[in-house]
Amino acid sequence: MYYFLIIYIISLSVLMTRLSSKKKYIKIKPISFQLSSNIYWIILFLLPLIYAAVKRSLNVGSDTAGVYRNIYFGGYAVNHWRPTIYEGLFIQYVKLVYKINPKFEFLLGLSVLIICSIFITYFVLRRKNINIMISLLVFFVWLYCPSYNVLRQILAVSCSFIGLVILEKNRPICGVIIFTIASFIHITSIIVFIYYIPYFFAKKQKWRKIVPLIFLLGPFITKILITSLIQISFFSKFAESLQPFNMSNMNTKFFIFPVMVFPLILLYWNEIIRLDTFNYIHLCGFIFIFTAVFLSGYLWYAFRMMYYFIPSEAIILGQLGRCCKNRKQRFLVNLYLVVALLGSFLFVYVYHDTDGIYPYLFNNL
Repeated sequence: MYYFLIIYIISLSVLMTRLSSKKKYIKIKPISFQLSSNIYWIILFLLPLIYAAVKRSLNVGSDTAGVYRNIYFGGYAVNHWRPTIYEGLFIQYVKLVYKINPKFEFLLGLSVLIICSIFITYFVLRRKNINIMISLLVFFVWLYCPSYNVLRQILAVSCSFIGLVILEKNRPICGVIIFTIASFIHITSIIVFIYYIPYFFAKKQKWRKIVPLIFLLGPFITKILITSLIQISFFSKFAESLQPFNMSNMNTKFFIFPVMVFPLILLYWNEIIRLDTFNYIHLCGFIFIFTAVFLSGYLWYAFRMMYYFIPSEAIILGQLGRCCKNRKQRFLVNLYLVVALLGSFLFVYVYHDTDGIYPYLFNNL
């Protein structure tokens, strides 16, 4: 099923770029209305992704049955467990969905609909400036596939992405509100507030070299900060979670793809920034993927922070082709990205069996 979805995304992306970008409308009597051609493409991308999420077996995703069906759906929604505060918004969402339709598959379908709609709509609307095939493959490999297991966190990532888009519109207060809402879906989304560092320094040219350097030093700065905090009695209970850095503890399988594309990003760094003023902030977000993965050498689950910076990676990589000097160079760069993404999918989810999402099994219901 995953291979079909990959082929489908590539084929539909190629078809969409080939066809005219002019808007087309339909008219149905007795009710007349207009739908932009964008709607057609969004629906076409959505349908197989939602179908796959709904029809998958409960064995796809190591947390699907035990955590999401038994604990969240069965516990909080069906058996009315007392909800916690730090993840309260997600729990209320599950309870509301249960009232609408008491089937677990409906929760899966609606959740993936929300996730995919947010990202697919963004990339479809920006397809004139972004290679939608590259961006959607990044989304598929690094956000859609993980949603089969860490559904709650990817919902928080999707909410955070809305806040990031709002931040692009220079509405920082609204961004804070959205980021705060996301933190009640999954507490790790607090990390997205790091985007405000490059946001407030973006207009000052001299900071555009210093801020990325700070981000690259992020693991070491964070290590010093954490070491200082656990000396305080209130935080001392977390001391056992912090361990001396060990390369074997670092989640290296998530580290390989950012390393593979980093030389290209460095090569086209100035061109990327010239394409869009907000790209500088996305570049900083991409760099923080390295910080998140490096931190897993100290704290095993720290790598999960990287999910919040994948959207920036998708946006940047989707624009690399526009930085190329000619068609041949653009073709080679995009081909390299596609091969790297497909290789990452095989390496992470097939070879390493990450999150137990592969092989894909259909639901027997």
